[in-house]
Amino acid sequence: MHKCNKKAELTSRDLISLGIFNAIAMVAYFGVATVAGTTVIGLLVCSAVAFLPMGVVYMLMAVKIKKRGVFLISGAVLAIIAMTSGRIYHAVGCVVGGLLAEFLAGKNKYQKSGEIILAYVTLAFVEFLGIYLPFFILGQEYMLSRGNKVAITPDTVNTFLSYFTTGNFFLIALLNIVGAYLGAKLGLRVVNKHFRKAGLVE
Repeated sequence: MHKCNKKAELTSRDLISLGIFNAIAMVAYFGVATVAGTTVIGLLVCSAVAFLPMGVVYMLMAVKIKKRGVFLISGAVLAIIAMTSGRIYHAVGCVVGGLLAEFLAGKNKYQKSGEIILAYVTLAFVEFLGIYLPFFILGQEYMLSRGNKVAITPDTVNTFLSYFTTGNFFLIALLNIVGAYLGAKLGLRVVNKHFRKAGLVE
């Protein structure tokens, strides 16, 4: 029993792998955000698009490590990155999303693909809420304060908010769910087609 418990714990090698996978995911995320953020429409949908490549990385990470703590630690990493730029609501979304994702994927010890997909979609969606919900609730003042920190002009902020209606918010939320789901499915397909056949994952 003691040996089984030890095997289920994250090792130093696992933590290194987590760091590498999360770094790759962040490069993908910020790469998409940088390109998409050049237009107002891009700002609205950048997280939905970014969740596609992130899904591939997260699925490989979850399937390869396959131990409790993967999503929880990943959510904490996202929260730390958000906090470094003062995005408190985003950080809260990452922590809450990480906790929920860990519960979903960890209850069967990362053994069920459907639960891992649902876990990633949950993490992504709650992270999306942490980013966009404050814009919707707090409005122009909050958006202007965020815009000043990332060099977005007041005109761009006002244009962004003009698109940010209740109907569009729910549409964007749906796009984020779809983007995360497709990213997760694509990730598992890549894992099964390439990494599992090559013996890189069990």
